[in-house]
Amino acid sequence: MPAAFTTTMPEHLPALANLMRQAFSADANASFLRPEVLHWKYLTPLNSSDSTSLPRAWLIAQDETPLAHGCLWPVTVRVDGRSVHGACLIDWFSAKSASGMGVMLVRKVLPNAAFLLSIGGSEATRAIMPKIGFATIGQLPVYARPIRPFYQLRSRPDGITPKNLSRTIRNLGWWLRSLSPHHSWNARQAVPPADLLAACHSDGSSICSSELLAYFLRCPIGHLSCWILEHNNQPAGWFLLSRLRGQCRLLDLRLINSTDPADYAAAYAIAVQTAHLDPATHELTVQGSLAPQPSQALLANGFVLRENRPLFLCDPQGHLRSISHHLLLSRLDDDSAAFDFPEYPYLT
Repeated sequence: MPAAFTTTMPEHLPALANLMRQAFSADANASFLRPEVLHWKYLTPLNSSDSTSLPRAWLIAQDETPLAHGCLWPVTVRVDGRSVHGACLIDWFSAKSASGMGVMLVRKVLPNAAFLLSIGGSEATRAIMPKIGFATIGQLPVYARPIRPFYQLRSRPDGITPKNLSRTIRNLGWWLRSLSPHHSWNARQAVPPADLLAACHSDGSSICSSELLAYFLRCPIGHLSCWILEHNNQPAGWFLLSRLRGQCRLLDLRLINSTDPADYAAAYAIAVQTAHLDPATHELTVQGSLAPQPSQALLANGFVLRENRPLFLCDPQGHLRSISHHLLLSRLDDDSAAFDFPEYPYLT
């Protein structure tokens, strides 16, 4: 039977998990391969009341065996006051025996979105991207800050080794870095209402709707919590934390109509303090953006740059041409909340 292009179905998940394990060299018990996680990513509607956001995932299969797979993670960007609906390509891989199938699959799904983003990837994947219509538009920096260096040492999978002791001494220096001034700022745990989410949208930023936020809060792994930022006792923005074992990830932080670096610095300082409230948090990580404010604020709060992830864009109609080089993205724009390698739990 020839290979067929089809949408991902529940019956494909066990074989997909096995294929993903090989593609990512992951342990068979890795949490991101659990059936409920794959179902959440590929098959659960963003809005629980309908299925308009499906299908998101496609595969090429032969005799019901997946050969290549890709998922279009919904991303909406505000451009000139209007919403442009695109996607981020995640979990794109193919069987070693199916050379070329992955590229074929991407070409088939390209018409399903106004634009397509892709973040990071293996060296082989990065080499392929220009050949299938993607351009590199920048680097997404990833920052980290130790929260509890000694607990972090004790929780490392390989134990208390000389190398890990050296890391802990280094991390103590980073941990001692001061936070930016944040007087009159605070955070309270609550899900931000739709009007607050909308007030944080600006041209060039990805959009988080109430439906998307509710979808993330149903993520089967991690401990997620929403917080509303207040400045002088007035709503000023919001952020979302997710902890996987000892690492806490700041998935998103948005402010209402502010480009003031001091406001961003204060907001990130509050996020650090909030992450520290969870005694199981040993490290906080944040992904920066092409927009300058997040990176400036993170460095002002003692975060350390740990890696850069290339950001690829396929935008044949030029929908994002005017804002592509200052895109404000977050970790809600891919599956960062659900990706987990227990053997590499920290960035610091």
